Amino acid sequence: MTTPLLPPDGSALDTIPAGRYAFQVNTGTTETPTWVFVNGLTNFEPTYKPKLEDDTDITSDGWESQAVTGNAHSITIEGLVKGESDPDFVPDPGMQVLVEASKQTGKGAHIHGRYWRTDEMSEAVEAHYAVDCSLKGGKPTELQKFGGTLTGRGKPKDITKPTTTP
Repeated sequence: MTTPLLPPDGSALDTIPAGRYAFQVNTGTTETPTWVFVNGLTNFEPTYKPKLEDDTDITSDGWESQAVTGNAHSITIEGLVKGESDPDFVPDPGMQVLVEASKQTGKGAHIHGRYWRTDEMSEAVEAHYAVDCSLKGGKPTELQKFGGTLTGRGKPKDITKPTTTP
């Protein structure tokens, strides 16, 4: 008698939190980048969306087949507006870059960014994005929030996670 192959006992496996990302925008040039963190993030969700095209042919016995003919990359972000009081409130410069880019057209609405996981996951990406990000409305008793979407402009590049020297 044979028994089916079973996955490992899930109770013995470790888990990892989803929201362990760092995100920076380049306020310098491509040749001489100046990376600035976007602080206050409460949600960071990078996604890929393959473009599918039907490649079914007469030999498929009626079963549909799809081919990936392209791909898209975007990031949904949400956060709290944080900053420093010196002596007046100064919003986080990284967040300001995103909100200000959304007020522009053409090249002014594009940013160069990079993100990476701050945990054991290997994900680290650099890309150019069109920005749709704004301050969110709310009640007087709520914290000021921002959010939006960064839509990739071309193929993202896998990078090595940035590090610091102690």
